[in-house]
Amino acid sequence: MFSTTTTRATMIVRLLILFINVLPSFAFKSYAEPLKMANPNKDNVYVFDMLVTRKLSMSFYINNVLHSAPVDYDPSTQRWSQRDPNQLKDCYANFTMNPNTNAGDEANLDDVLLLDGQHKRVLTINGNTPGKAIVVPYNAEVLLKVHNSVLMDAITIHVHGIDKQGMWYMDGVAFVQQCPIQSTN
Repeated sequence: MFSTTTTRATMIVRLLILFINVLPSFAFKSYAEPLKMANPNKDNVYVFDMLVTRKLSMSFYINNVLHSAPVDYDPSTQRWSQRDPNQLKDCYANFTMNPNTNAGDEANLDDVLLLDGQHKRVLTINGNTPGKAIVVPYNAEVLLKVHNSVLMDAITIHVHGIDKQGMWYMDGVAFVQQCPIQSTN
């Protein structure tokens, strides 16, 4: 027979393991969007428009133009700072952003693509990388309308989980399995 302290210790360990396994499922709930089933058009085809663009991670666009302002995050102070976009000023000229009290800073930070916290040029699909999940019923007909806004670069799109049903040439490497989608097409 086990003693009462051994049983309590076992219960505490079990509860701790349960807590460690359950906590991550709640931690990101406010950030994750639930998967939503798409709606078909009148011909029962699921159509998705995909705008492919380039974006600089850890930055936001200024006044809806294609000029971006880089931002940095300091984990030790837990503060955001915006670099001065004026290229005639010192590279380290920046000012602190406060999204809690300034609605403009909050809106600007909503546009920031975080990824790994580094400043990198990335491809986005409708402003996101990776693109959002496409959810359709099994055996549904899907049409992906891709608009390539990446200047001077041709691209291909590769998707997972879609059976091409004899159209293997529509999903793969440029000039091997398919012709690339030219810039501004």
